[in-house]
Amino acid sequence: MHKKTACRFPRINPSGATVAGPSRNLFLCAFCAFLRPILLCFFVATTSFAADTPAARARLEKTVAAEPGNATALLELGLLEYDAQHFEQAQKLLARATQAKPELAPAWLALGVVACETGKLDAALAALSQAVLLEPRNPKAHSYLGVTVGRKGWLDGAEAELQRALELDESLAEPHFNLAVVYLQENPPMVELARRHYHRALELGAAPDSLVENQLKGSKQ
Repeated sequence: MHKKTACRFPRINPSGATVAGPSRNLFLCAFCAFLRPILLCFFVATTSFAADTPAARARLEKTVAAEPGNATALLELGLLEYDAQHFEQAQKLLARATQAKPELAPAWLALGVVACETGKLDAALAALSQAVLLEPRNPKAHSYLGVTVGRKGWLDGAEAELQRALELDESLAEPHFNLAVVYLQENPPMVELARRHYHRALELGAAPDSLVENQLKGSKQ
């Protein structure tokens, strides 16, 4: 069975190169490409999201041109641009969707993910906080907010949001993996809690991570 890659945070130095040794903050990297299919799968399941085909794109572009305030069309077209890694255009369309329909939680969620992936952490924090406010029982929103808070260096807040995501849906691999990362960043590291969440993430389909496993092995007494 193919293992999916959890939404994870490899150690990187300011130049972008992966670092083999311990790091003060595993949340320094951008959102990995794994988020793209996960986010898109979420919207396929919860909206009328269309596949990125020339016909679908043309239909959405025509709708947006005729109805500039059509929040659903703006959201779907923004997601197509996100899937194509056209982040600037995606951000513009998703921002327009939130302006057209401020209560549209999926638009805030998508906007926050795109902002985080492009390193705009304050904008991501604002958008994801709004997504959580509108849909407090959405585990994905809490999970992504936890990631963003962690990348800001606020480990207590990251832990709280990731734990809340698991309270809502314990079967999500990503919050388990990222809680393991959080616990390994504590001083001293909370190794057994990290090990428990890392192994649970593997059980749920996450791919093994050699850097985390090396830290866990190195922390054995």
